[in-house]
Amino acid sequence: GEFKPSPKGIHLALESLGVKATEAIYVGDRPDVDGEAARRAGLPAVIIGVPGGASGAGWTGAGDFYELGRILGVIAGR
Repeated sequence: GEFKPSPKGIHLALESLGVKATEAIYVGDRPDVDGEAARRAGLPAVIIGVPGGASGAGWTGAGDFYELGRILGVIAGR
């Protein structure tokens, strides 16, 4: 019933998955909307399409999905 950057949708998703905000990370593509929604929900966030090293209030940038994998420790050797 609300649009981002409201954290309501994130809270509903966490609740339905049985996951605490401290156990999750939000991945989005818009710092102003996704980064802010995650901040309001109390989650760290990675924003895809933002050059690595860039960051804002509660989020870190990842240029692409390979960089996201490196940030999360999922993809090795790329």
